[in-house]
Amino acid sequence: MRRRTWALALAGLVALLAVIWGALVAAGLSPGGEEGVTKPSGSRNVLRVEPVLSSVSCSDQKRTVLIFLDDLEARPSLTGAEANRGFAGFELTLHYDPKILQIEVPLDVRLNPELSLEDPDGDGLARNFIPGPTTIDNFAGTVYMGAVGIGPGTEEGKSEEGPDPVAKGAPLLLFSVEFLTVGEGTSPLTVTGAGLADSAVGHYTPLEIREGGMTVSGGDCAEPLPATPRPTQVLTPPPSTVTPVVVSTPVKVTPVPAGEGGRPDCPEDWAVYNDPDGHFSVCYPQSWYTVTSRLGPDSGRSVSVSNFRPGTSTGPDNPIFVTLIWRSPRERPYLEASHCEQFEGVWGVPVERITLAVAGTEGDGCRALGTSMNVDEGSFELLVPSDLDGGVIEVFVGRAGPDIALTEASVLQILGTLKLQEP
Repeated sequence: MRRRTWALALAGLVALLAVIWGALVAAGLSPGGEEGVTKPSGSRNVLRVEPVLSSVSCSDQKRTVLIFLDDLEARPSLTGAEANRGFAGFELTLHYDPKILQIEVPLDVRLNPELSLEDPDGDGLARNFIPGPTTIDNFAGTVYMGAVGIGPGTEEGKSEEGPDPVAKGAPLLLFSVEFLTVGEGTSPLTVTGAGLADSAVGHYTPLEIREGGMTVSGGDCAEPLPATPRPTQVLTPPPSTVTPVVVSTPVKVTPVPAGEGGRPDCPEDWAVYNDPDGHFSVCYPQSWYTVTSRLGPDSGRSVSVSNFRPGTSTGPDNPIFVTLIWRSPRERPYLEASHCEQFEGVWGVPVERITLAVAGTEGDGCRALGTSMNVDEGSFELLVPSDLDGGVIEVFVGRAGPDIALTEASVLQILGTLKLQEP
């Protein structure tokens, strides 16, 4: 059992997404060597979109676009270290022309794993960066991406410094995106909804965006991927004073006894988590470790419960975590269309389709049929439709250890308490 892998996965709240992205393919690139890129000064906040090649021909080779943080405002560390705070989370939406460029699968959007090695104050500790949900829309030509960096002791309110281009002395690579070339022309590469937060969830503003573009001409273009418009969603515009959502730092949940939290139907010695946005309620053993976070613009809050504490090297013989995330009606059709195929690629093992009766409805899921560096056999992902609000509850279940029957019974007991609600 790789307990450290499980612990890091839980700490990021989307447990099985922590290892989705694999190794960065942009090997050999020098982020500080591009023309026009100056050494970080700490006086401003600069995000840059840079294709590896700005002019290409159509081919079956995917074309890489890189997203850098070139500079970051200097903010003193909250720990007293002789270093700046750096950043602890970020999000953005990248726009492209889908008649020219398209993204094939979520795995083509990769978080730079070296962000988790950045140690600005040299104390041997670093934030572990985990990507949030990636949303690809090849009809509109957009992809949403984001990540949160979990620092040692985060749940106790401690604050580890995050990556800082000033400390590094060079721009920091955040994400790489691989595009199919499906047509000729010039595609702008622009950014909206960008947000960058420090360890105290203070936003870095203003944020200067240096946008790019890619010209495609000649060659053999790939067939465009099937793409349909997302369902129309009527949203009430927020007040102009509302701060943009950034993937938030996980917060430890204080257990609320089920009886006191309006769930007398749950076991007497269990706690209840009532979703603050009102989408669902679930019960779990009071002794289990619980954290929650908000993950992106189209998702609600997630909650993760486990029978071990993240960041520890020892734990139970049969570790279990259960993560639940409310996903919006905007995301639901895309999750339901191909989630098992995507997880088979992510996990690197065959999967089987499963159905499970949960919360008075039938959930559709995918169970891992083998063990890899990304998953343990028997772990599964499940989509539980919520006809009350049109969304879907996405459930991740990870378990390992010799007694699979025991972990199965524990998981089913927790999922048996899930109640869908209308906000």
